[in-house]
This record gives sequence, structure tokens and C-alpha cells, in this order.
Amino acid sequence: MDVAAGRLREQLLRFASEPTPDLTATTDALREALLALGSETPDNLAAVARVEAGLLIDEEAPGLGLRLTASGLALSTVLNMLESSQMPADLAESLPQLTQSDYAAVLRVAVLVLSAFENAGSGVTGR
Repeated sequence: MDVAAGRLREQLLRFASEPTPDLTATTDALREALLALGSETPDNLAAVARVEAGLLIDEEAPGLGLRLTASGLALSTVLNMLESSQMPADLAESLPQLTQSDYAAVLRVAVLVLSAFENAGSGVTGR
């Protein structure tokens, strides 16, 4: 798992730092790295197919990041909106020690981590 996690970190860092990434190649590499880390279960395959590297159309300042393929919404935006929602009941039942504040903190940190891999690329190729 350490090798797979390292590959994913490497791909994310490359994407975040390249001023003109090839989005098709980047998406393919990120998908491969995600599946290497998580395995090719039906759920993982379906999730990875719905995410791509691309232009973030929903942001105040346009840039590049991980987004949903169909809508173009940034993953960080979706998680940011969830932060103000109530913790799902099944999650509260499964993890009774998790508070609403903890739930919001987990989502906030996930948003910040995803945002760290978003960039303001000046030019792109591919998707």
C-alpha cells in the first residue's frame, strides 16, 4: 500500500505543480494510481470513472483540480458544501464517538487537502 500511496501522492503533486498539464494523461494517471491504492472493486471503479482532472468551472478564480466528470464540480466544492450539513444518521450510529464538530472537522481538512492540489494552470491540453 505504501508504494501505491506514494504513486498517488506523486501524481497529485505533479498535477498541482505543472503549469500546463495534459488533462487526459493526468486523469488516466490519477485513475490508475487511485485504483492501485484502493483496488479495482466495482465501487472504486465506478467512483474513479466519475472523477477527472480538469478546469474548475464553479470556482471564483478559475483553475485546475479534481472534479466530477459529468458536472465539472470541484470535489473540494462538494465537500465544502457537506461541511455545513448534518452528519448522516448511519455514520453517527457506526461511530457513536464522532461528534458533529468532528464530522465538520474531517470534511474541512479534506477540503483543504483537495484544495492544496488545485492550481491555476495557465494552459492545458486534453479534456
